[in-house]
Amino acid sequence: MVQRIKEKKKEKRENYLDNYLKELSYMKSYRYSEIKLALEKLCIKNPEVLKYITYPRLNSLENLKETQKHNLIFSSDRLKEFNFTIALLSFYKDKIKRFIELKSEYLHNFLCGNYEKALKILNNIEEELGYSLWVIENKINLIELYQGKKAQKEYVRLIVENNKIGFIVRFIVYNCSYKAQLKTEKEYYLFFKEYLKESDVISSYVKYKIDYYNQFKNLSNKEFILRTETKISIFDGYETLVKLLQLLLLEENEKANELVTLFANEFRNINDYRVRKMEEKINDRLLFEDKMILECFDLYERGLYDKCKNKCEILLEKSMTISEIYDIYINSCIRIGEDFFLKPESVFYNILNLIRDLKMLKNNPKDILQEINNYLRIYSSNNWSTAIYYMKEFILNSYKIQKKDVFLYQLNNVFYDIKNIEGYNGTNNIYIQIFQQNKNLTVMQLLNNFYENKFERIEKMIIPEERKIRYIVEGYFKLKNYKKVLSLKNEINELDILSFSSIVRCYILSYFYVGKVKKAVQVLVEKYLENKNLSIYLPLKEIVYSRTILELAEEIELPIIFNIYFKEIEDYELDSFKEFETYEDFLRFCEIEKPLELIKIDEKIKIDSKKMNYFLENVCSIENMERSIYFDSEVEIIDERMGICQYLVKKNNSSKLVDEILNLNKQKIFEQGIAQLNDGKINLNIDEIKKITIEELGDKFKIYKTTQELGLNIVEDFFEPLKLFQIQDSEIKTLETTNLLHMIIREIRDILILNEKFGLDTCLSTQIRHGIIVNALRSVFEDLKLITRKGKSGEYLENEYWLSNYGLVLESGDSNAEKLSRILKGTSKKIDELALSIKNELIQINTEKKNNEKGLFNYYLYIEEVKEWEKEIKKMSSINEVVDFVISRLLERTAINLINVQKNLLLKIQPQFVEILNWSLKEVSTLQGLNVSELKSKVISGRQSIQNEINKISMWFNLSAKNRIGNYDSDILKKLLNHSIRCNLKVDDEEMLMFKGETLNSIFHILFNLCHNAVSHSGREDILCNLKITKDEDNVILCLKNKLHIDLEKAQNEISNIRLKLNSPNQKKISNEGGTGFYKIKNILDNTLKIKNDINIYISDKEEFIVDIILDKGVLIDENINY
Repeated sequence: MVQRIKEKKKEKRENYLDNYLKELSYMKSYRYSEIKLALEKLCIKNPEVLKYITYPRLNSLENLKETQKHNLIFSSDRLKEFNFTIALLSFYKDKIKRFIELKSEYLHNFLCGNYEKALKILNNIEEELGYSLWVIENKINLIELYQGKKAQKEYVRLIVENNKIGFIVRFIVYNCSYKAQLKTEKEYYLFFKEYLKESDVISSYVKYKIDYYNQFKNLSNKEFILRTETKISIFDGYETLVKLLQLLLLEENEKANELVTLFANEFRNINDYRVRKMEEKINDRLLFEDKMILECFDLYERGLYDKCKNKCEILLEKSMTISEIYDIYINSCIRIGEDFFLKPESVFYNILNLIRDLKMLKNNPKDILQEINNYLRIYSSNNWSTAIYYMKEFILNSYKIQKKDVFLYQLNNVFYDIKNIEGYNGTNNIYIQIFQQNKNLTVMQLLNNFYENKFERIEKMIIPEERKIRYIVEGYFKLKNYKKVLSLKNEINELDILSFSSIVRCYILSYFYVGKVKKAVQVLVEKYLENKNLSIYLPLKEIVYSRTILELAEEIELPIIFNIYFKEIEDYELDSFKEFETYEDFLRFCEIEKPLELIKIDEKIKIDSKKMNYFLENVCSIENMERSIYFDSEVEIIDERMGICQYLVKKNNSSKLVDEILNLNKQKIFEQGIAQLNDGKINLNIDEIKKITIEELGDKFKIYKTTQELGLNIVEDFFEPLKLFQIQDSEIKTLETTNLLHMIIREIRDILILNEKFGLDTCLSTQIRHGIIVNALRSVFEDLKLITRKGKSGEYLENEYWLSNYGLVLESGDSNAEKLSRILKGTSKKIDELALSIKNELIQINTEKKNNEKGLFNYYLYIEEVKEWEKEIKKMSSINEVVDFVISRLLERTAINLINVQKNLLLKIQPQFVEILNWSLKEVSTLQGLNVSELKSKVISGRQSIQNEINKISMWFNLSAKNRIGNYDSDILKKLLNHSIRCNLKVDDEEMLMFKGETLNSIFHILFNLCHNAVSHSGREDILCNLKITKDEDNVILCLKNKLHIDLEKAQNEISNIRLKLNSPNQKKISNEGGTGFYKIKNILDNTLKIKNDINIYISDKEEFIVDIILDKGVLIDENINY
């Protein structure tokens, strides 16, 4: 049911997408009928506006009046478009002023949690001023929060289904509905993002409206976005004009000052504080004094946190959008241990509370930041949201603060809403003005002393010690006086968490920069272990990227710091293999090979218990141990990890590790199942082979012994064919005795390797070649999204994952798109060619009859070797002895062949895969203008993963031992199948069945062949297979269904032929690799399991391909299990 609902939702989104794309193909410009009168008035006032209109060419107002039925295409000149929009909107100053008043009133009530009043204000805006996207989006958010998802969806439905509303508007509203749901995964509302390419002007506008903080990044097509917003609503146009002007200021655009001056002259009196902020920026001076804001900062710096809190609340009660004081308001509440004055259920309370938790390091920073991001994603169209966004960025990237003066940081907080530390200019002049006007304020004296490096004055100031230490430490660090910073370590370590977190970076890096690398690493690790949530403030990247730390190979902190780094920071440039290298270096220094040995020598090496526990729990992971040469199997690694967990549970009583032990037990059972399958890859039933050989060659051996007793002449031509007819006594003397013996030897060999039921080639075919080895190799790269399969045309499909990830469209003619497509297809082709060469050339039998020159299973019989065997066989009296002797010699040959296969895989094939990936890495690095670090990281991971996979595959090539194996339930069988086959497999078993251990291998291969057949012959790569396992009184029924996407008539004919052949008593049970797989299934059922069975193959009315296999329950299931 859930799956059907998801598919229905997906289908609905796809329908919207189809309609949207159709609209794009027809829309070239927008009609301006709604603002025609305003445009005419504007042209009367300023005829220059006419030249902004490029089609149709207009020379006079009369021409404009005659263009009522035409589209008006405006100039793409950005400066002209901004000038035009400012002039046009100036006609609506009174309405815009009213909109700003109501908007401010709405936001205040919304943030305070007065949702009913906020909704009335939005309704008033609609009634008084008309519709706008700003109103609709905020109404969607508010209804979702206040009245619930159902009411919000109904409101959106009325808009989306109204054909009178433009499609683009409906499309945006539809996405805003998804965006409004706080718990909705990003993928839902970003469903269309990959289709919105910046090269398309309409798409760029839609992306601007629905994307996550796109409005504060470098936007293309600004002029079209502005024009479109103004067309939809003058209020949307105004809001976008303000945002784009702010953006131009941050970009330091040369025309920005001119545009802002023009804009401010027109709109200065509408009481929009953003206009004032922009004027302050371009004029390098304060037009107004923010007395109360500055007083709040002064109270905070003097340590009067309760008064600061009260004053902040007076301001916030007037306007919740005064974002300058958010930070000190939160800090003051933390200092005095009081809550915010807002309603606990309000949006803004929740956000401030999250930031408080982040500052106090109460919870995982990543989780908190994700929650904050969810809120900001929803409310990103509002300026207070922008302020929170940048506050969050300051917290997350606190190291930026130390690149500039703290003074700059404070002034950005106080005097500019849309902040960008790296791009803030003109600070000196603003500072001088503020200082001259407010010399009596402590905050200004403090900043002045800091700015002029007069730290001795700061020491004498009457301010809280924690504020004093922070300014002094950051000041000396700024001056690169690291020794002075370190001289204050006692004072630093006594700071509370709020103050300490802001300077911990300076403290650790000071050790680092004076050459005390070991101490820097030790302090970093110690501070992290004291509070892991401190990680966002630690200088992890600087330490990890320094070459000097590699000198600390004997220190336990080194692998720990790499573990912390990869856990806390997404870095696709640094190879994660570094953590393993440092892990192994440390063990080598301790003169041990495995982590558990550390416990035995703990007293000898005397490692800090916290660091030891962290190392064992986090660094000694399954992943790192898998890379070690000291473990021979996955089960051995799991046992080691389980021993570590048990030790730590006993020592620390960690419930998390108890859960891990339970999961490891399950994983161990799973790995034992995998081991059984891998161990059973080459499982020769020697008893059956000997039995068949004795039956077939017994009479020929008697003839040989008779000729030997008669002393017949020996003919040495080994390869001369011998034809046996009905033999009479008188003819015996003419037989060529040695040729007969050679024939017997050769036939024993052929039965061992070519018997269609039990031979080695049959084993290689069903257990390795038929889909399994190629699937195992490909899956490594498929999991990393690095390769695709061939389409119906025989060409490789486009790798949509990476193309869409980088926003590339092949049809656009983008050289990067074409190059990336060529690289990814080339990688797919090279990997497939190598994988298929292993299957079709190397894993093949090579004899004088079956000549496969590259085949690594060499069973040529050489005359010298046979003559040596003959000397021994002459002494033997029975065929049993001969068969035992020859098969033992052939098994010795088999062992040599298997070693050769392993060597070939490890020494030749493995480097070839690495070479392919190195080629891919090199080609990817040549892409211009794209940040390909993630793709490069995946290629590097693939390079390591394929080496690990080939190591595992090489272990398939061992003769398996026939050990008693435990029973496995159907849950393990499901995991084994999902591990081995790359299709969407859903398994439904009505009751948990416990399969007898010795049948697991056979049942697995039956189901594997069914799934592989579905993937190979269904006509689609992304197929869904539904497997149902049931039992009745006598039987177990395996039923596999999958939807067909090929010609049904052709499929019916093929199925009819398969049925006839499967039911034929003379039908060979093994066909060549690449067949349907049903013959192999029949072979397993008849000859391996020796079980009564019935296979039914048909196509249902729903166009599903269905295979029913009915099996005798008694042979398969252990009934002695209590569930």
